[in-house]
Amino acid sequence: HKALATLLSEISVIMLPLRGIVHAAAVIEDGLARNLDRRQMRRVFAPKVLGAYHLHQLTLGKALDFFVLFSSATTLFGNPGQGNYIAANAAMEALAASRRGAGLPALCVRWGGIEDAGYLARNTQIKESLQGRMGGSMLQSDLALDLLEELIVADRSGMGVLEVDWKALSRFLPVAGSPKFSELSVGTEEVLVDEDGGEDLRRLIARLPADEL
Repeated sequence: HKALATLLSEISVIMLPLRGIVHAAAVIEDGLARNLDRRQMRRVFAPKVLGAYHLHQLTLGKALDFFVLFSSATTLFGNPGQGNYIAANAAMEALAASRRGAGLPALCVRWGGIEDAGYLARNTQIKESLQGRMGGSMLQSDLALDLLEELIVADRSGMGVLEVDWKALSRFLPVAGSPKFSELSVGTEEVLVDEDGGEDLRRLIARLPADEL
């Protein structure tokens, strides 16, 4: 917070007035939810949640044209092993919604994988693993920037921007069979059967008689 306040003070003295912010910071510290410890949670939450919140607090008095937050498409349907990362992105999305509700500029984008820049470009093995799970192709950074410009101009916050093969994703994520994704799954094969014969907990609860529930 102190370092960011100092930076913003320097900008106000030596540069033109600040008119916009793009928050694209992230730290990846994957692990199953039951194994995540406090350190792993803090490492992922700090740059996203605290970073975004400090930017929000310290620029409340400035006339910004845009306040862009980079979230992830994984908040739409989850990603096993990234509970901390998804929670951090969801918190940023809530901050964007809060700012917009208060009449402040805010635009949050739920990005899919970007192939030629950022974390995945530096970690080829993780990029290939993610692409194998989701299918489809990854975004190129020049297209992502063009789409970002369109979203800013249209003031469309909370949109998911990704290339995905729904059939491939459905094999990997049972949640893809939930009603909210029904339109996306039209035309794909029914592949949402648990290999161990288990049932979705929500569906099971909905069918239980009151005494059994």
